[in-house]
Amino acid sequence: MSYTLPSLPYAYDALEPHFDKQTMEIHHTKHHQTYVNNANAALESLPEFANLSAEELITKLDQLPADKKTVLRNNAAATRTTACSGKA
Repeated sequence: MSYTLPSLPYAYDALEPHFDKQTMEIHHTKHHQTYVNNANAALESLPEFANLSAEELITKLDQLPADKKTVLRNNAAATRTTACSGKA
């Protein structure tokens, strides 16, 4: 399994005037996509962890190689944030 960028359950302009459309679009298509890409890249050399959900992966951080632990904690966890995915 590789992580994918989820669609937002609302339009980019749905949070205006608090967050403008451009900010939401940049955050989703650039920042959030980078978290997804970084997590997938880190997992390429860890096939034994590649099929875990982000939630499962975070519970197994102590089993990850030291050079992958921080990148996966920061990026896999970010693929599941409420603001990015629309999920609680």
